[in-house]
Amino acid sequence: MCDGRGTASTGKDRGTGSACPDCGIGTGRGAASADTERGSATLWGVAVMALLMAVATITATVGAVRVARHKVNDAADLSALAAARLALADPEGACARAAHLARRNGVTLDRCTITDEIADVWTSITISIPALGPRTVTGRARAGPAQPAPALPP
Repeated sequence: MCDGRGTASTGKDRGTGSACPDCGIGTGRGAASADTERGSATLWGVAVMALLMAVATITATVGAVRVARHKVNDAADLSALAAARLALADPEGACARAAHLARRNGVTLDRCTITDEIADVWTSITISIPALGPRTVTGRARAGPAQPAPALPP
């Protein structure tokens, strides 16, 4: 006779802990056997760790892209300001100075144009994104005087 706890209980050997031959509990053969669930916590643990690693990788990747975007835009702003400062005095030197500042900030100056006293610069940086490979992040800035220069009287 089975007592529902996986032990056979008869009048004399009640509670001796022997396996129940009727339902298989305690022998590893029954549906409710503890042996059928051995290692399931390990699998769940591995799945949770894999999920956490995926979330951490995605978060780090998004963070790296945002940092690169800020870096390329900041370098473009600084380069445009430096070029605008020299725009009227030395237009060729203005773009050379912008390129130098872009390199010092870890980005590449792709294009620099001086129109009157306005400097337009385009910068870029190449980053590597896991599973997507190298990508280029670009930035653009424009700098010049806040007010146009007053016209000289004739």
